Amino acid sequence: MEKSPKITLILPVYNEAKSIRNIINKSFEAIGTKNEILVVNDGSTDNTIQEVKKTNARLVSHKTNKGKGVTLQTGIAEAKGEIIVVMDADGQDDPFDIPRLVKALEENDADFVNGSRFIGTLQKGAMTKLNRLGTFGVDFILNKILKINITDSQAGFRAFKAGKLRDLQLKSTWYDIETETVIKAHRKKFKIMEIPVVRDRREHGESGHKKLKFALRFFRLLFNIYCRKGY
Repeated sequence: MEKSPKITLILPVYNEAKSIRNIINKSFEAIGTKNEILVVNDGSTDNTIQEVKKTNARLVSHKTNKGKGVTLQTGIAEAKGEIIVVMDADGQDDPFDIPRLVKALEENDADFVNGSRFIGTLQKGAMTKLNRLGTFGVDFILNKILKINITDSQAGFRAFKAGKLRDLQLKSTWYDIETETVIKAHRKKFKIMEIPVVRDRREHGESGHKKLKFALRFFRLLFNIYCRKGY
C-alpha cells in the first residue's frame, strides 16, 4: 500500500501557464518529492493544464471557472497529506517558506499557522497601497469583532492540520474564503499562530481581485456567520 504523504501543498490556479511549472518545481525542491503537490485548475483557458502535466504534481480540474473558494474546497477534499499547506500560484509566495510554516505548526502544536506578509517582508511592487489599506481595514474589523490580534487575515499562504481544516466546512466560493477560515477557526477555538513570510511581486499577469466585490462579500460573510444559524 502506498504511504500517504506528510504534506499536501494545494495550489489553486487560473490561467497561470507562464509561471506554474516554475512554482511547482521550486515547491518540490522545498518540500521534497515524497510530499504531494496538488494543483487545482479552476477552468483555465490558457496552457496551464499542459504545463502542469510536465511536472510530477497531481492535477484536478474544474471544467469552468468556479472561484478561488470552490477551488480550495476541491483541493481540501482531494488532499492526501496529514498537513495541508495552501499557497497562491502566482509566484508571490516563496515556496521555501513552506517548511517554516510546517515547523511552526508541529513545534507549537498549532492547528492553523498563518503566513503574514505584514510581519514579514513585502518586496517592492508586491502589493498596491489600496490593497494594503483594504487589508488593514479588514484586519481591524475582525480584530475588534473577534477580540483577536491577527496581522494578515487575508493571507493566502497557510498551513493546517488536515483534519482541523476539514472540520471548518468552508463554504465561501470566492476570495472571502480567507476571512471565513479565520472566523470559523476562531469560533472553533483552534490554536492559531502567525509567522513572517516573504511576499514578492507577481511573476506574470495581474490579480483578478475585485475590491468592491470583495468588500460586499466580506460584510455579507460576517452577517451570515454571526446572524444566521447553520453557516
